[in-house]
Amino acid sequence: MSREEPLAVRESTDAVLLCEGVPAAVVSALRAWIFETAKLDEEEAEHALIRLNLVLPESSWLRYRQELEEYQTKQAELDVKWEAKQAAAKTRRAETGAASLVAVYPQREFAPPPTNPYVRFLAYGTGTESLWYVADDLLRALCMEPLPPNAPLTTLARKFAAMRRTKKITSSLRRLLEESRSVYEIAPDNRGLQRRIDLALARQTDQAEGFAMAAGRPAARQHLANARVKLFTLRPEPGVAYAEAIRAVEAVANPILISRHPFPTLSLARDHLRDAAATYEFAIPNKQGAPGDVAVVVEMLSTLCGGHSDRHAGGPSNLPVSQESAEAAFGLAVTLVTWFSAGAVRRRVTGGK
Repeated sequence: MSREEPLAVRESTDAVLLCEGVPAAVVSALRAWIFETAKLDEEEAEHALIRLNLVLPESSWLRYRQELEEYQTKQAELDVKWEAKQAAAKTRRAETGAASLVAVYPQREFAPPPTNPYVRFLAYGTGTESLWYVADDLLRALCMEPLPPNAPLTTLARKFAAMRRTKKITSSLRRLLEESRSVYEIAPDNRGLQRRIDLALARQTDQAEGFAMAAGRPAARQHLANARVKLFTLRPEPGVAYAEAIRAVEAVANPILISRHPFPTLSLARDHLRDAAATYEFAIPNKQGAPGDVAVVVEMLSTLCGGHSDRHAGGPSNLPVSQESAEAAFGLAVTLVTWFSAGAVRRRVTGGK
């Protein structure tokens, strides 16, 4: 456990649970973050209301118009004083007859403009339950994805301002998320929030994606990445995530098991492996030290295929995929992609061939 955790948390023997929703202790700071972030691009603040299906109340417009009138009045008063100071300075120069090489003019003062009504409403007019959705939208609209390590200097120079703004936005929000032990975190691409993924599963997923790339199966890596995004985003889509998990396994299993089939599917690959099990082997040996049986792989493939409950419509077995089911399917897919990509499932070598 981090030494940065509060003493009560460090000394507790209970498991530290992540917080769903917006904890009361972070509401004020989160609203302040939304306010400062939305001010960076007031036009995007207006569009954020459209994307989030929020309507600016008439009272907000009335307040803004009143503040605008007060601002214009105040600015007019400051301008009158400034013009008077200019005239006085001009008179003094004329009376003294001094010719200055550098003209000295009184500094003009500006009244603080009224707060943009969209910015204020996003930060202080939305309900507490909507704050993470507002933060997610602002991240998507205002932040940029990290540049690759080998990005040329010209790209770094061109993107410097956007990179600096992204760092300013994300660093303060990341601290709020961590200190409040929120169930959400900033996505790796900086463009939105996602549910925290178990560290062990995250490492296994990264490893599976690496094996897929090394095996020349970039599609499998992309489908796994898509499944992770759809599964752990602020607005998860478990049905889409489940389908992407299956596609990830298809991308590595089908070329090995049914490479010549004109319309390969994971179910067909599973059936082939089951029926031709004697011609395949698994990397984990049996008790006699010989290459293992592929029955466990067949069972995992069957579980993954059978659990895809929303694949076919119109029947009594058609049910929406739950978040829990999609997360379990994702874990299965990560393991299967690793096994097939790393050669743990392979054709059995016989007769010295």
